[in-house]
Amino acid sequence: MAEKVTIGNCELWHGDCREVLAELKAGAVDVVVTDPPFFAPASHYQSRVSWGRAWADLSILGQYFYDLAKECKRVMKDDGHLLCFCNDESFPVFYPGVYGLWDFSKGLVWDKTRIGLGKIFRHQHELILWASNSGAYAVSDGKMHSDILRHAPTLSADREHPVQKPPALMAELISVLTRPGAVVFDGFMGSATTGEAALSMGRKFIGVELERRYFDVACERISRAHAQGNLLPEPARECVQEGLL
Repeated sequence: MAEKVTIGNCELWHGDCREVLAELKAGAVDVVVTDPPFFAPASHYQSRVSWGRAWADLSILGQYFYDLAKECKRVMKDDGHLLCFCNDESFPVFYPGVYGLWDFSKGLVWDKTRIGLGKIFRHQHELILWASNSGAYAVSDGKMHSDILRHAPTLSADREHPVQKPPALMAELISVLTRPGAVVFDGFMGSATTGEAALSMGRKFIGVELERRYFDVACERISRAHAQGNLLPEPARECVQEGLL
C-alpha cells in the first residue's frame, strides 16, 4: 500500500508508481515528466564464450515501459504531453512503446554544456522522449523553442540524488507545455526536482518514489520550497518570467 504525504498543491507518494497510477482517474494529469531508471541488459556471466548482444536482452525493459506508458496515456488529458528522460541505448527501446499510443513522438536533446564521462566521444547530452496527440497544448508566446535544451547539470556536490536534474531544465519543459494550474506527474521523482519546478511555475504536482531515503528527501525539499515560496534560483526565475525558458 502506497503512503501519501500532501504538502500544499503537491501529493508525494512512497510506493510503486504503477500502484499510484492505477488509483488516478482518467484525464487527471496534464503532463508526465519523469526519469525512470535505465534497465541493464542481460549478461551471460557464467560463460566464457562471447554470445554477442541480442535485442531480446531488452525485452523486459520494453514490456515494462509499454505497460507504464499505457497507464500514463490513460491518466493524461487528451491535450497533455509525456516527457521521459532516457539515454541513447534506452531511447530505441522506449520509442515503440509510445509510437502507437500518441499521434506524435520525437526526441529532445538535453545539452549539458560540458563534456562528461565516456570513451573517445564522451557524453555531453541526454535524450528526452516526447509524445503527445495532435492539438496538444503549448504556450502561445510567439517564440520558437529549440529541440535542444541547454542547461548545465546539477553539480555532484549539490545533489541529493545521483541523477538529479537542474530545476531550470524541468521548468523550461513545464512552462512551455502546460497551463498555470496544470497537474504534473512524475512516477520516479527521486529528490523531487520536477516537483520543485512545478511549484515554481504555479502548477500542481503528483510524485511517486519507491526508495524510502529519496522519498524522505523529496518531502523535505518540497516542504522547504513550499515554505520559502521563491522556489527556483533567481536567474532561472528571471528567465522564465521574461519568456526566455
